[in-house]
Amino acid sequence: MGVSPGAHLGMVRVPVTYSRVYEGRADQVRQVRVFLAGVLEGCPVADDAVLIGDEFASNAVRHSNSGQRGGCFTVRVALREPDYLWIEVEDEGGPPWKPAGPDGEAWHGLSIVGQVAGEGNWGIDGTACGSVVWARLDWPQPQPSS
Repeated sequence: MGVSPGAHLGMVRVPVTYSRVYEGRADQVRQVRVFLAGVLEGCPVADDAVLIGDEFASNAVRHSNSGQRGGCFTVRVALREPDYLWIEVEDEGGPPWKPAGPDGEAWHGLSIVGQVAGEGNWGIDGTACGSVVWARLDWPQPQPSS
């Protein structure tokens, strides 16, 4: 009796990943939304991922060296069905982000990301040479039938 290919993997699921590089221009943020909506069609957290991707891409263009002439940023998404979606944007770094004033308005979009993703499910890693802002969106768990 033979063993089917991949049987040794058991329950290990390989993520489905997508990646795209964009020029660091404001008009490219719309393209990020179109890209994410297309590759995430049917995903239960697609709308949240598009919202977060929009915020991350906007920040890369506005607040990093990616928005300078010739700059670029990369959007990556990984689906670990049916557990979670991982989304990240890598930029070309720059000065550390600082809130615009005492009300922290410059961080408003990231506070929305925190509300959508949940505490501990998003962050910013990197240096002045480049950073990655990321979020994990857990998929809704199926409700047991009565």
